[in-house]
Amino acid sequence: MLDPYYHMSDGRQIACYVNMETERDIDAVLQQKVAGVGIFRTEFLCVAEKGVPSMERQAQIYTALAEKLSPLPFVIRLFDFGADKCDLLFGKKNPFGKKVSARGVGFLLQHPKILQDQLCAIMRASSIGNVRLLLPFVSSLEDVCMVKKMIDTIKQKTKKFSLGAMIEVPAAALMADQLVQEVDFLSIGTNDLVHYLFGLDRNQASAFSKDIVPSLRRVLQMVVCAAKDAKKPLILCGEMAAHKELLPIFLELGIESFSLSTAHLSAFKERMQALHVIERAKSSMLSPQRVRSR
Repeated sequence: MLDPYYHMSDGRQIACYVNMETERDIDAVLQQKVAGVGIFRTEFLCVAEKGVPSMERQAQIYTALAEKLSPLPFVIRLFDFGADKCDLLFGKKNPFGKKVSARGVGFLLQHPKILQDQLCAIMRASSIGNVRLLLPFVSSLEDVCMVKKMIDTIKQKTKKFSLGAMIEVPAAALMADQLVQEVDFLSIGTNDLVHYLFGLDRNQASAFSKDIVPSLRRVLQMVVCAAKDAKKPLILCGEMAAHKELLPIFLELGIESFSLSTAHLSAFKERMQALHVIERAKSSMLSPQRVRSR
């Protein structure tokens, strides 16, 4: 597929983005013919760097990746640390010990030096012009406002960049109409949202069950409506976008941008192509010329 967009008969363009975990993924990403990077999971840099990278090192990485991707959008998600991830990323050398009581942006606000360094690094990379900043695991308006205050206090000349919030917990979904007023875009993290919404194991959250559809549809509808009412972009991230039972529902709800790992891109493209063929066939059957010939 040379075009990273699927052109639907109703005029919509469905965009396909990719998730990225390490700087080494960039060449594979560029070969995928996608609309951009929907999430760069920066916490995985800590594995290669054997610890939290310095501000200078982060700026170097983010700037180099932004340059390679330009002019495609490059969404950099702040470190999403938590008890389970810290153990995974740092092993026995976990610098935060076992007393990790928060996750995502909440954790970073408890460790302002790490947050400030990362913000400075991202702001330096934003001079390329395609960088967007994404806040993970937002659970309150205060989370967003506190990060925005820190951004305002950083004395650097930088281009204005877009700020987004991830909708990963029910609390964020319920107040999406307020959160969207404080940011430039929303990103739905399907795995964690389903995990916390239904009490499923995190590793099983992407598994499909018809039982989850009615509730999930209602929650997603709230978020989609909030973004549309505010005229703000919305992107859905996660493997669920490639599921043949769920993708039509996401499209029906009005979601037009999806971001997946490279492992699930092919499945997503195949599903979209199949839906596109079905849609074109239906459109052809209902065309005026076809109707008159009956």
